[in-house]
Amino acid sequence: GLWSGYFVTSLWYWCNDQVIVQRAIAAKTVQHGRAGCVGACGLKLLPGFLMVIPGMIARDLMTDQGVLDKDSSRSEYDRAFTWLVLKCLPINSRGLLLAAMISALMSSLASVFNSCSTIFTFDIYKKYKSNATEKELVWMGRLVVVAVACLSAAWLPVIPLLGDQLFLWIQKPPSYFAPPIFSLYLWGCLVKALNAKGAVSSLVVGLCFGIVRFLLEILTETGILQGEKKSLFLSMNFLHFSFLNFVLSSAVLLAVSYAFPEANESGRDIDQFMFRLDLYKSLRLRAVYEFEPSFELVRL
Repeated sequence: GLWSGYFVTSLWYWCNDQVIVQRAIAAKTVQHGRAGCVGACGLKLLPGFLMVIPGMIARDLMTDQGVLDKDSSRSEYDRAFTWLVLKCLPINSRGLLLAAMISALMSSLASVFNSCSTIFTFDIYKKYKSNATEKELVWMGRLVVVAVACLSAAWLPVIPLLGDQLFLWIQKPPSYFAPPIFSLYLWGCLVKALNAKGAVSSLVVGLCFGIVRFLLEILTETGILQGEKKSLFLSMNFLHFSFLNFVLSSAVLLAVSYAFPEANESGRDIDQFMFRLDLYKSLRLRAVYEFEPSFELVRL
């Protein structure tokens, strides 16, 4: 799964997720946006040292002190971070660490709430009510935040059904729903012949495919669906399923777009939306886009 579906969900997150994209779009210049992305890549290298190595140290220390043995359950290993904080961290530093964790949590939640509010308010509500005032948009954004918070609370009972590891809780949902979105982004940058019919068909097929897998897995974990043997559709690793969903979505997108071609009625130059190596080289050299019409792709 590491060499297949993991790349699909990772590229979707870093290239399409609104939490990330919104910050890149807010950059003052292309150079600032590039610097932010490179800086984020550097920070992303740290979790291996911040999570894995302390976990290995905790296991060794806990085994030496008799907290863990070969018969210990997984829940005992999950206490590694708490045990390190209580047993190894200086007393005066525990409150500081707790404050840092809460701050990071609140920052992540604020980012998600802000992104959801922005997408719904400007891409949905304002589109169907173009004469909405600023006050209406602000209140709509606040209502969306409340709705997302309620949905987040309702999601809590579902989380344990996704597995017994934090990694599974984080990676499984995007693996079911992200592939069709990423396929649109990837092929939309590379293939000029794509159209709205192909895009809608790909989203419908890919999302329905993921939803069916997600619901069947939840129903199986809750015991509603009984069976001695799981089908290949359910027993398949979720990362392999992600890659399969990506291939299916891409096939539907390309097949429908070529089978039902549409004329470009908007009159806009489609080439400006496509990825071009010469444009990329120009951006690397100049790192600005405000003064060149050919750089419209960056702003869009």
